[in-house]
Amino acid sequence: MEGVGARETRETFRVERGEKALDHMERELAGRAWLAAEHMTIADIALFAYTRNAHKGGFEMSGRPNLRAWIGRCAAALKVGQS
Repeated sequence: MEGVGARETRETFRVERGEKALDHMERELAGRAWLAAEHMTIADIALFAYTRNAHKGGFEMSGRPNLRAWIGRCAAALKVGQS
């Protein structure tokens, strides 16, 4: 797992909560571009900061296409990684 060291352990209850949160976001983003409105809001900005790094905590993102597309939209709108 990228970001999770061999000696680090993941607490089961935290992993379960994280998976549930990511699954909830995946469902909410089905058929829509943003989480709370028809445009980017503070909800998207606040959740983007952590969600874009979920894979570093060992969370599998490949089965969450709506969430991955949303991360891309947020990154583009916020010009993350661009000069």
